[in-house]
Amino acid sequence: MNRKHLEQENDRLENGEYAVRRSRRSNIIAAVVCLVLAFCVWLVVMNAQDTAYLPVQFQEGNGTTCVLSATSLEVKGTVTAIKRADRIIVVLPDTVTAPGTYVLTEQNLLFPDGVRPVEDVYLTVTVAP
Repeated sequence: MNRKHLEQENDRLENGEYAVRRSRRSNIIAAVVCLVLAFCVWLVVMNAQDTAYLPVQFQEGNGTTCVLSATSLEVKGTVTAIKRADRIIVVLPDTVTAPGTYVLTEQNLLFPDGVRPVEDVYLTVTVAP
């Protein structure tokens, strides 16, 4: 190669003619697209259906000692609803006054918003004076 050709090649490299150039605008657009995609993935994940076990607790009661047959129930709902839920509240019917064993149904349970039991609820409560 001749000397003149080498000098021209060196001048091009120094001037950055061969360097890949990116504009600031394309970097901003790429960042915005990435953020939008991340937000869409987050929405899909948080609205997916999931199951979890929530503890079962009595509502402030009537002064009797009550024991449930289960300490937790499996519930289903969106990931967001399950994360907000902290417990299932048992409301004893007014007919439960005497000592004994009673069957509770889903109507006796207060579930958090967006959360439902996975299967039919069958709980028994033993009441002692």
